[in-house]
Amino acid sequence: MNTNLLTGKSVEFKFGTYLEEGVSLFKEHMGTFILASFIILLTSVIPVVNFMVLGNFMKMCRALKQGENVSLGSLFSFDNFVPYLKFFLAIFAVVLLIEFPLIFSSIGFSSETSERSFFGGLVFIIMLILVVVLLFYLVVKSYYMISLLSLENVTSVREAWKISKEMTKNNFILILGFSFLVSIISSLGFLFCGIGVFLSLPLAYVMHYFSYEDGIQQLKTTPEN
Repeated sequence: MNTNLLTGKSVEFKFGTYLEEGVSLFKEHMGTFILASFIILLTSVIPVVNFMVLGNFMKMCRALKQGENVSLGSLFSFDNFVPYLKFFLAIFAVVLLIEFPLIFSSIGFSSETSERSFFGGLVFIIMLILVVVLLFYLVVKSYYMISLLSLENVTSVREAWKISKEMTKNNFILILGFSFLVSIISSLGFLFCGIGVFLSLPLAYVMHYFSYEDGIQQLKTTPEN
């Protein structure tokens, strides 16, 4: 696809619709999604491969939604591997940059005298709060990136970031709340001796897919203001 056709703009985030559509598609193809989630869990030990498998899972969701036949082997398609590698390296670099000041301040705090311990502790707490806020910001603003890389074959991580950042305008709280709720859903399986995770985890992934797909379709159909 020609990625120049995609222009970043704010999209409407349909919280409830994504939950309903996710449940509906999951029920139709439960067996396929359960097996796919098992593969996703296995590949989580190699993050960059896991990113690729997640991206291919989104393609699988699109194909199933359109009534097409799918194969679990498609999860291991390396056709678009380089953008996932770049995305992983970008995340790794950002995490290091964010955590370095925090680690540095904690080392300084542990070596301070008792007279300066209060000030050092205060600085550490402030930095910790700033790091958490920054992480939330980055997580929300990058929300659509993996779907742009997978579903629309955007090859530039920078371009995917720019588009995603525009798409999340005016939707920060909704996307944050949706991500929080879906993460709770994905974790519910652990309450059933861990086995239930193979139901809750793929359901959460499918819900995410519908939010990605709808956002992308709005990019293509909604006229710019």
